[in-house]
Amino acid sequence: MLSKRLEIYSFAGATVNYLIKSATQVHLDDEEFEDGSRSESFKTIEGVRKMHIGYNFGLGVSIKVSKHLGVLTEPSYSGSFSSINKNSPFQSRLHAWGLALGAIYHF
Repeated sequence: MLSKRLEIYSFAGATVNYLIKSATQVHLDDEEFEDGSRSESFKTIEGVRKMHIGYNFGLGVSIKVSKHLGVLTEPSYSGSFSSINKNSPFQSRLHAWGLALGAIYHF
């Protein structure tokens, strides 16, 4: 804690991610599919794992704006330990930068 109003913190952890639905939608701007449409949806994607294990870490800043209320921001990075695809000659791992903005209420 830097002051009574400002707090800086870090966080890290493991994640277990479960795929609820896999689908892809393709939209063409300049061409059409054989049926004349400009978009097509694929309901299943072959070789995608239902579950993968990952990690996340980041920093956070919380500013107290009143006795009970504060605002926060948390830039973070998330990645995968395990590949999201199976039975493939290559491995795909998810990686993402994120930014959470929110409010916190202290009881």
